[in-house]
Amino acid sequence: MAYPCQRAARAGLYYRNLLPAILLAWAFLPPGAAAADGAESAPPPLCAPPCAPASPAHRVRPQDEVWSIDSRGLCPSTADESVRQLRYQRFVPGTGWSRSDFAAFARQPAGMVTCFFIVGNYYTHAETLQTGWYAYQRLVSRNADEVSLRFVIWSWPSDPVPGRRLPDAKLKFTRVDPSAFRMAALIDRLDAETPISLVGSSFGASIAAGALELLAGGKLDRYQLPPRARPPRKIRLVMTGAAIHNDSLLPGRRYGRVLSQTERTLAFVNPSDRALRVYHYLFNPRSPVRALGRTGPVAVNRLPDASRLDLAWSAAYVGKQHGMLPYWQHATLVTWMRPYLLMQPLRGR
Repeated sequence: MAYPCQRAARAGLYYRNLLPAILLAWAFLPPGAAAADGAESAPPPLCAPPCAPASPAHRVRPQDEVWSIDSRGLCPSTADESVRQLRYQRFVPGTGWSRSDFAAFARQPAGMVTCFFIVGNYYTHAETLQTGWYAYQRLVSRNADEVSLRFVIWSWPSDPVPGRRLPDAKLKFTRVDPSAFRMAALIDRLDAETPISLVGSSFGASIAAGALELLAGGKLDRYQLPPRARPPRKIRLVMTGAAIHNDSLLPGRRYGRVLSQTERTLAFVNPSDRALRVYHYLFNPRSPVRALGRTGPVAVNRLPDASRLDLAWSAAYVGKQHGMLPYWQHATLVTWMRPYLLMQPLRGR
């Protein structure tokens, strides 16, 4: 027979052990999560494609293009096959989404910046588009008149899986490398003079980093681009809530070639991120690994391209929230991201 004090102690131990699981249940929240105090209103609702005629919320500036590239349900065996199988759609003002193909996508006007927008886990295709639309409107809302932008909403298989969040997150982690391979294969076929920016959140940051690692000649598990000489590109990278190891940018590590591929990289660090707090549970509850998005990169002095890496602390703006949307709801964070994503002049270090 357990005395009340013993039962209370056991209950405390139970809930203390349960806490990481509860925190992980908040991980990779869908885009409808509440915003922090001071945030602007959530994006307007958007239906899944094919969409209804354009509304004022879906305006595209005359000098811009908005695309959706969907990689859900694909099983390509080669890079060429991957590029062919991707589902391309371009938004036509007054009409909605219109099917297209790679040939049309590759015909980019000279001087136009291509920005890839990659969400994290737990987004349906419709929610991915909704969040992407909101980010596009925020990005071009000011100080962008001189820039022609092709905004590409990258949709990968991140739909919620019924059941507990931890198995869901582990499953989505296995989809990061294939998604990075498809993105790398696509970028590899674009004109080398095309200015490219990438912004990824959570697993989306992993996809962006993985694509750059592959473009640099690296290998992710069994995924690797065909070997060939590749000309240097104009690329910038922004990572929010990055769900990658905090030592992964070091030489010889998983994303050790990424910084060499970018003119500049901006990584947001949020020690209060409630999802990244239990990032190590993806591997083992006792694993020592920690997420770069929560701690920042370790051993920065050992990075050969450390001068290309900029860090920004975001806890004061997004609090404990994890995901893409909170970063786009705060004007200050958008102001920090804008010059990286629009390839505008950056301040010196």
